[in-house]
Amino acid sequence: MQLPNADQALVPHAKVVDYLLSLSHPIGQSKAVSFRALGYDDSNADKLAAALVKLAHTASVSGTIETSFGTKYMVPGEIRTPSGRAVAILTIWIIETGMVAHGS
Repeated sequence: MQLPNADQALVPHAKVVDYLLSLSHPIGQSKAVSFRALGYDDSNADKLAAALVKLAHTASVSGTIETSFGTKYMVPGEIRTPSGRAVAILTIWIIETGMVAHGS
């Protein structure tokens, strides 16, 4: 199964910089350590966002979780790092009631 409305998937710049790459964010910090070790930082945050959106467009959903906010979709796949290395990651996309998918 593909991510519903995958063509509308987006990862806001602020989510990448202030969460996925933030070493001071209480929840995102562990993700930031991993993404920074792969070569991502504030200067190429747009490349990380683009890689995540590309994954949403091409990879299959491996599972779903219903929450009070909407449905979360687990989408595993590979992204290319700034060095060109392919790495496996698991992304979580939420489609809030009446909204488009947002990834993390």
